[in-house]
Amino acid sequence: MKITLKVEEFSGGLKPFVTFICEFPRRHTRLFVNAFVDTGSGHTSISLSQLLKRNINVESIIDRNDFEEIMIGGAKHKGYPIKEKFDIRFRTEDNEIVHLKPQKLYVYLPYTDNKEGWGMSYSLPSIIGVDFLILHNLSLYFHPSKQIAWLEKEE
Repeated sequence: MKITLKVEEFSGGLKPFVTFICEFPRRHTRLFVNAFVDTGSGHTSISLSQLLKRNINVESIIDRNDFEEIMIGGAKHKGYPIKEKFDIRFRTEDNEIVHLKPQKLYVYLPYTDNKEGWGMSYSLPSIIGVDFLILHNLSLYFHPSKQIAWLEKEE
């Protein structure tokens, strides 16, 4: 199984991105998420901006007492696992839909509650981290000079 990625300019260079659907059944809300496949990140996350654009109250899907301190984007953030039930679907190169769910899906909120902290958290992308790649036995092929990339599941 192969999932084609897009190669996009981001944060000073070309990066692999994947689009997937994240659905919150209880809310009847579906997000089309463009996520950076980041082999330097240990966690998979959905961006604060994506949630707010779909009017999802972040406080209603997390537990403020359950977080991990995470360094991302050069700053410290609080990574809150999403407690609400969700489903994630990807489209393969064969146009099939596959359900691949992370063990935990985080949302990153600022470590310091000020305008700068919130601005930094809001600017972070959604991320597919190494945790997700390991869980689903996925490998990343990334050839930036040809601007091609994909995730491949090894059976």
